[in-house]
Amino acid sequence: MRWEFTHFVTLTFSDPDAGRATLRGSNLSGLYLTDRLRRWDALVCRELLGRNWHQRPADRPFWAGLLEKPDHSPHFHMLMMFPPNDRHDLPTTHALFELSAGRLWSKLVPAGTVEIEAVTSQRTLAEYVLKSFHVDVKYDKLILPDEFSRWSTPGTAAAIARHATKACSP
Repeated sequence: MRWEFTHFVTLTFSDPDAGRATLRGSNLSGLYLTDRLRRWDALVCRELLGRNWHQRPADRPFWAGLLEKPDHSPHFHMLMMFPPNDRHDLPTTHALFELSAGRLWSKLVPAGTVEIEAVTSQRTLAEYVLKSFHVDVKYDKLILPDEFSRWSTPGTAAAIARHATKACSP
């Protein structure tokens, strides 16, 4: 089977102050944004794979996300693909994701929005995604799904803050 991205997803916060929000127990801003994404990822996995989703890492959706404009109009752009699994065929998985993604995001970010576009051409997708690589790309805003699987249980603010502090230390 050939792996190709199937969805281009934008998750917005619709709140210019969201980038300055902090998690309880931490004074690091920006963690709130990635925490919302981590929680949304967990909700999507549970929706698609059932309540034991965390025991099925190979069946989880694969995505790459980029946080843009964290200081004044925070939003994530994501490329997603879904591996086949024993719960649903791929068209059913895609439909279930498309129906539930917005509802799950609004549980976490009530004012936020979700835009989902089906990827119809990998070439067009590559051209679109690479269009801004001539500008100053901030790779520290790139988020891959395994970043959230480093914690065996969806992490607490303290665990996230400890990890972030270690990653920022010289």
